[in-house]
Amino acid sequence: MGKSFYFAIIPLFLLTNSVFATKPPSVDPVPPRVNVDGTWYNDGDTAYIECSKTSTTILIDPVFTGSGVLRISVETTANFSSSDTPSSLQKTLNLDPNSQNGHVDVGYQFVVGDKMRVYIQQKPPEPIITAGSNVCAGNSGSFTAISNYDFQSTKPINLVWQTTGGVTVNGSNSYTEQPGVSSTVTIANGSTGSFSVKAVIAGCSSLESTPKTENIGTPVVTNPNYWLFDSYSNMWQFSQSVTGPGITYTFYVSSGSAQLNQQLQDCYITTTEGATVCVTGTNSCGTGTPYCFYIPPASGLLRTIYPNPVTNLLTLEFNTSKSSYSIPFEVILYSEKSMKTVKHLTQEDVNSLESFKANHRIEMDVADLPRRPYVCKSNSISFRKSLD
Repeated sequence: MGKSFYFAIIPLFLLTNSVFATKPPSVDPVPPRVNVDGTWYNDGDTAYIECSKTSTTILIDPVFTGSGVLRISVETTANFSSSDTPSSLQKTLNLDPNSQNGHVDVGYQFVVGDKMRVYIQQKPPEPIITAGSNVCAGNSGSFTAISNYDFQSTKPINLVWQTTGGVTVNGSNSYTEQPGVSSTVTIANGSTGSFSVKAVIAGCSSLESTPKTENIGTPVVTNPNYWLFDSYSNMWQFSQSVTGPGITYTFYVSSGSAQLNQQLQDCYITTTEGATVCVTGTNSCGTGTPYCFYIPPASGLLRTIYPNPVTNLLTLEFNTSKSSYSIPFEVILYSEKSMKTVKHLTQEDVNSLESFKANHRIEMDVADLPRRPYVCKSNSISFRKSLD
């Protein structure tokens, strides 16, 4: 005899528990300054630490109350840890074993409230391109990059250039400058593409900075991201990264209907029936390739789910898109009692299913699950995708 279970579709609510405490009225919970590795910093500053160090010190000024001096409190990102010292005003900060970045939040013990955050960075800072302009196809230009790196005398860096597409740097796809904090190169554009420059510390296992990347030629939509901004009106927000000077963007509806409220490179999109929206960038070299995406209707993605109860095969039918572009989403089935996920189809899983490609239908095998109530949830998810 086959087993069966019931499922339910429920909305997802975010519950937040807030705990409020009262701090001593005469004590500001945020220290006026924090000393990291021998230098004083303010809230939001970045402390650069030489990459060979495995630990350093954190120190605060003494603050006196009626019961004595307040002790330092330090919270860290997961890749760091802190340990006590003989001083109540000082902690030892144990750094990431792979010299990765993080931050510390510094305050006072038993004083509840905001803390001072200092970002800790052992990787070299991202280079800055100080000279150079957009290069159209068939042309070349001179570009200069610098790095505000503090430890060149002990752990020197090299600035490393790399290119993609039809772009070259000094006649090649890559170029490594001699040790130094500045580099000037010739960038040539044979068609379209990009170049990047990063700082590399050879003496610390080739520890790299975040690369500074620029597209040249016609604009490329970079890091597109969109998400539901207002569920009541089905308004979505689209954002992207601007990767060069002098770019103007144009949004338009290629299918369906929608109201567009453009804000520079970003846009708010409101639709009832669903729409495909495209965006292009234009600069002195011309207009780039459109980037198009689909916004689902106000009725949502999931149309129906059956049978209920189910024994072996659960079918999910989705609203048919009037576009070749689809919004990314995932499907999650979890136990109503424990809220533990028992089935999970990622965006990649969904996109690979032939049944979804053909008729916007997903069949989920649940024969191996115990007989009990389950919850099925379909989430639209925001995403980032860099375009080559």
